[in-house]
Amino acid sequence: MTRVIRGSLGILSIGLAAIAGCSPPARIPGTDSTGAPKRTAAAAYGRITQSGNLVVNGVQYATGGATVTINGEAASLADLAVGQVVSVAATLGNISATVGVATSINGDFALAGPVASVDAANAVATILGQPVRLGQAVFDASIPLSSIAGLAVGDKVKVSGFRNASNEIVATWVGRAAASAAFVARGAISDVRPGASFRINGLRVDYASSNTSALVEGDVVEARGKALDPVANVLTADTVLMKPTDVIANPGDYVDLEGYLTKLDPNQPLNFEAVGLPITKTTGTVVSGVVTRDAFIKVKGGLGNNGTLFASQVSIPFAIPPGEHTVEGMVFDAFRGPVANMLVSMFVILPSGSGYSYWLVGGQVLTDSAGRFKATGLPDSKVVLWAEGYFDGYYQPCSVTVDVRGDVTRDIEVVTSSTLSSLDPPRPLTGRDPTFTGTVYELTAAGSQPLTGAVVEVTDASMLTRAITQTDLKGRFFLCDLPASSVELAVYKDGYVMDLWPVDSTQSTNVDIEFKRVTKQQDK
Repeated sequence: MTRVIRGSLGILSIGLAAIAGCSPPARIPGTDSTGAPKRTAAAAYGRITQSGNLVVNGVQYATGGATVTINGEAASLADLAVGQVVSVAATLGNISATVGVATSINGDFALAGPVASVDAANAVATILGQPVRLGQAVFDASIPLSSIAGLAVGDKVKVSGFRNASNEIVATWVGRAAASAAFVARGAISDVRPGASFRINGLRVDYASSNTSALVEGDVVEARGKALDPVANVLTADTVLMKPTDVIANPGDYVDLEGYLTKLDPNQPLNFEAVGLPITKTTGTVVSGVVTRDAFIKVKGGLGNNGTLFASQVSIPFAIPPGEHTVEGMVFDAFRGPVANMLVSMFVILPSGSGYSYWLVGGQVLTDSAGRFKATGLPDSKVVLWAEGYFDGYYQPCSVTVDVRGDVTRDIEVVTSSTLSSLDPPRPLTGRDPTFTGTVYELTAAGSQPLTGAVVEVTDASMLTRAITQTDLKGRFFLCDLPASSVELAVYKDGYVMDLWPVDSTQSTNVDIEFKRVTKQQDK
């Protein structure tokens, strides 16, 4: 079946209103008019990187007089370990101090329960119905081999870590839980049955006997209980606590935190949530990196009276993992043969979902005189390949993505503008399903007229170009092997209104696209 698409500029307006506005300069709470600290009360939230001398987020804390709790119960310093996530209340000499005095340390296990499945190859597991990422975790000595290889289905474990925007637990520490320990699950809830039950991912929680006030979809809670039906995967909760954030701080405190973004509105780029804590950027905020959904982020600033953290510093650290795999191949045109000196763009998508451009590590990848390219030092990943020959008259109609679990050889087929400027251009030799085909036309007084030479480009949610082509003399185009994730189609030609459309790339589709000329009013 053929769908008819009529263009609209509405999608282009996303984010423009937010970009147009600016916040006035704001003084960071906890500082005077010169920026000097008025008080030394501070709070830190993050992973323990040294336990003997407690170090969190690069600051070493004296712990002699500190109280210690874990999940609200009294504990000791001996119960804390490298990799566990804690919230520290402390005093600092100044906001740039690297030493401080802790007054309280609170650790919270994000999860405690039985292991239902383990995928060691991808470093993920399902524990108490919750998806858990284990690639960054420190495994306690209570886990055999102190690694993911020692996890077995049925083991009862406790997990410290961060919750991300996808409601997954990104584990930083894993240890064995006592058989008598309470089950713990934390996350945003769904399928709420008032006064009866709700879901946290794959776990149903019966909270009828917990004396919990009204809950609504999306609330972030911590459910605890000692009764679990392992067959139905239902936890009977004794306690349900609202847990929008684990950061423990008072208004006016200087806060230093790390964790994952839990909420981001692209139309409100100055405001977001990390670790469930509302954060706002001001004109004085120093930003390093790009704030994106599910990004791991570090923030420093002052906590306002309204519970919002006014950020003085925002950074998005990204460590590129080492690798030993090779991706190589040839860029070729079916009619002209190998194409020399063409830049091959390579974007590396890691199992965690984050990614990076290969040139950051290995520099530009160019084809040699025989049209061959090669990239080395790649980790386990998916790699998107794109031959950037557009400005030299080459197009790549078919997306190329390779799974890298070892050395990979994959060629990239390109086609010239002159080949496409014909009545029935041949389709790529390496074309694969799903295909995306159609006709671009202009509605004139004489009727529907094909639009030749229009550029048709497909990008993914990360704005990576996946495939690009040009309409032929009949206004037709052919794209193939598109990724299953959400993609967007852009069509443009000089003198016409550029437009964007979402595309269902999970199945082969044919579309007709009506294009309109730029009017004098639009051209202004």
